[in-house]
Amino acid sequence: RVGSSPRETHECLCFEFTQVLLKVRRGAATTVIAAPRSAPLGAVLYANRTRLRRVLDVDDDWDVVEAFVRDGAADVRAPVGVADDFNRTSSVAMEALEVTLACRKSSSSSSSSVVARDGDAWAWMWRECRDYYFNALKESTYGTFASASKVMSMSTDAMDSLYEAVVKGDSSAMTRAETITGELRLGKKRGVAPTRAYATTVGEDDFGSATYVSAPVRARWEDGRAMTVGDALATFGFDVARVDRVVSQGIDVDLTFDLMKTYDALRHVDLFLHLVVRLKKER
Repeated sequence: RVGSSPRETHECLCFEFTQVLLKVRRGAATTVIAAPRSAPLGAVLYANRTRLRRVLDVDDDWDVVEAFVRDGAADVRAPVGVADDFNRTSSVAMEALEVTLACRKSSSSSSSSVVARDGDAWAWMWRECRDYYFNALKESTYGTFASASKVMSMSTDAMDSLYEAVVKGDSSAMTRAETITGELRLGKKRGVAPTRAYATTVGEDDFGSATYVSAPVRARWEDGRAMTVGDALATFGFDVARVDRVVSQGIDVDLTFDLMKTYDALRHVDLFLHLVVRLKKER
């Protein structure tokens, strides 16, 4: 439930930093890893590469890595929490998020693959995930302040510290991200909620084939009425009548919820509100 008071909002926001159990499989071998919801899936794999080498017999002779969730290819750069939201086909949390790992040599790959073009493939995946996070942070900051200069001017040490906190699920990461945008003085803060909505169909729940839209959504209509989550999805072109369920941070989000309250409670550390939208099958 989205908090209706500052305290409830804070409690909801702390949900961001809970962990998800990953059951990583390669062939017949499996291993279980506890991962923060905030961390990119690929960064979790990188941090546990020694275990993957030992238990899953993953060697270093690969240039393409793919992860499959519920038989659909998942973007390894995306947050673990988003992958987990795709995995939640009911309001009851799954025992573990099953991830099938494929590391291989190939000259071509799907759009959800991470391809190492030179050097250490593991290090390449880490950099890809890191770049993906900061690109999202720049996009959300630009949407809110009409400028991303504060993020772009961060020192390398500051960026490394922030990203490490994101990967570890350290709650200070949100504080640091908020500080970055709060210190920005080049533009007036706009009443918008940077939002990413992922569309999938009930019964398919394929992360890899899901489409998504990303944009800042205004907080209020011109007449002053608050924008709801359903209103926001409609502005993205969703047929709201087909929406079966919306999940963010493992929490069911009602279409009637106030968009800004939902954003304040459930935004990710990249300062986007990630909404996984399940649509009813077209008749």
